[in-house]
Amino acid sequence: MLIISKIKMIIKNVINWLLPYYGNIDTLITTIFTVNGILFSVAFSIIIAINLLEIKNIKLYEEFSNILNRKSSSIKRCFVFTAIFVCLSSIIDIWFIKLISLVICLFFLIQLILSFEGIYKFKRDLENQIQKDKRDLEK
Repeated sequence: MLIISKIKMIIKNVINWLLPYYGNIDTLITTIFTVNGILFSVAFSIIIAINLLEIKNIKLYEEFSNILNRKSSSIKRCFVFTAIFVCLSSIIDIWFIKLISLVICLFFLIQLILSFEGIYKFKRDLENQIQKDKRDLEK
């Protein structure tokens, strides 16, 4: 029990030392979750705005459609999972749950940033395929 309290104290001091502008871990979790929510809505809007109707090849259409579905499902699952832990940390006042919530929020933030890169690559590949289809039709 003594070791756990020492580890808890060390982690708490490190967080307080690294992030002096946040008075407590609850404020930090709320701030990061707010940023996650904004990025989630932007990422989801980009996914919804991608138009697959210009793809003439049915096989490619299904492939790109499946990729979009996987990306959107992954983002939704991560956001719901994060929201559950954030709610738990606000209801249950146990420091360990708050720390787990903070780690999950940070992980989801990194996941969203990587998703933006993946969505950009997907959009670029899609545009290249549409251009290729148009050139093939002109021949």
